[in-house]
Parts: sequence; structure tokens; C-alpha cells
Amino acid sequence: MNSTTNPVLTEENLRLLVEYWRSIARGAAVPLRRDFEPMAIPLLLPDVYLVELMRPERRFRYRLVGTRVAEKAGFDATGCILDELSCGTTMAFVIRLLERCVDLHCPVASLSSFGRAGKANLIVRRVFLPLTLGRGPVDQILCGQTFDHTLQPMPSGREIDRSSPMYRDLAASTPDAEHEYFDI
Repeated sequence: MNSTTNPVLTEENLRLLVEYWRSIARGAAVPLRRDFEPMAIPLLLPDVYLVELMRPERRFRYRLVGTRVAEKAGFDATGCILDELSCGTTMAFVIRLLERCVDLHCPVASLSSFGRAGKANLIVRRVFLPLTLGRGPVDQILCGQTFDHTLQPMPSGREIDRSSPMYRDLAASTPDAEHEYFDI
């Protein structure tokens, strides 16, 4: 899926982050964490956060959170464990995407819409890009996240199976939020 068919990669900062991640991979399925150089992407850093997988309990912790992401969240979550921050469906969705990224060793993108009466007043786009400390399992995930506050129709034309386990509990959530994901 590319930027013409993936509604997440139409966001330039996220597309550039994915291109950077691919460049440091040098043909490997998962790039080495040591090859990620934050100063190579200074303009993207406000929209970036780094998540680490805590083993053996398989929980995720924010290692660092970009300034724009922290501003939108209302606090800097650096050092926080994701499942301790919220028990809502959006956080459950994000954790499942992080697990997918870890389990499949592949990047994932997501789109979440929040609004009323068929109009989104906030669209959040995310990319999850796996990193490894060695040439083994995924240890960290480089993430990008952007926020669009323009009033627009809720995204439609889903490309996912709404009956999949990832979405069953989301169907019970408020009708004012929609979530979907895309493998990159």
C-alpha cells in the first residue's frame, strides 16, 4: 500500500518518517535501533514517539514522546506504560497495533476519527515502525502521529474485516469514534 491508496500516508510527515525508516533498514525487514538517528529527521521529531516492548510481560512503555504529541495529549507520557494510561477502546486499539507490529515484524498504519453526526472533528493518523536492538525480535517501535482538526466526512470505504478479533470490542464503543488499520 502506498500514499495513493493509504489514507495515513497522505500526511507528509508520516510518509517522510516511513521513507526514513525504510532508508535505515538497508533491505532488512526490521532496521537496527542503533541506526535510528533522531537528528536525521529534526522537523519530524515533534510528531514522533518511541515505544519499547517490556519483556516478559509484553507491555509497552513510552521511551520518549515528541512535543506536539505531548501537547495534544495534555502531558508528556515519557516513561508511562500504555495500558496504565487508559482502558478506553482507542488505547486498546493502539496496543493491538503495537502487538501486530511486534508479532509480524512489519510496519502498520492507523486512522482514527472522532466526531458526531457523520462529521469528524478530529482525525488522528499513526504509523508504527518496528526496530530491533539486534537481528532478532522487535524491541522498540518508532511511531509517528498527526492530528487533523478540520471538519470533514468520516472516512469510509473500509478495507478491513470488521468481524476480526481486533475490531469486535471496538464495535461496542461509542459510535462517535471509528478506527481502522493498514499494513504498510
